[in-house]
Amino acid sequence: MTFAKQLTECSDPTIKIIAQYLLSRDDIKDKLDNPKKSLDEMLQYITGKASKRKTGHCAVIDDDTVYGWAVHYYDEDNIKINKNVSAKTTFNKTKKICKEKAVEAAPAPAPVVKQKQVEVLAQEVGIKKIRAGKKDKPCEGQQSLFGDLL
Repeated sequence: MTFAKQLTECSDPTIKIIAQYLLSRDDIKDKLDNPKKSLDEMLQYITGKASKRKTGHCAVIDDDTVYGWAVHYYDEDNIKINKNVSAKTTFNKTKKICKEKAVEAAPAPAPVVKQKQVEVLAQEVGIKKIRAGKKDKPCEGQQSLFGDLL
């Protein structure tokens, strides 16, 4: 069965998204109609690869990796597919493939800035000294506008 016919008969949105990506690539188009390959087996191959990366019962895989596995499936003739893997594949809100349940991608932790890095940066921009939490003492003869409020 041709790739286009498989795609029209397919009802799985995950397969459709991956197939649309494959159709957008000029370097793989001639290999898509290989009679030994199918969209269902492609998804089984991707699911098998993802199951090797799972933690607990879930594996979150980025789009580029999934697309790379799909290209590899159609590019290579001797692909071994683990047909014993059964999992639910979905695209969640952040378009990551997840097994068993949808998981939001965790936000990246804020970078830790060390005091030495802060001092070096301060010197580069012309700040003489960084004081954490210290108040400047007013110069002699200078009046404080908010001194009575504190």
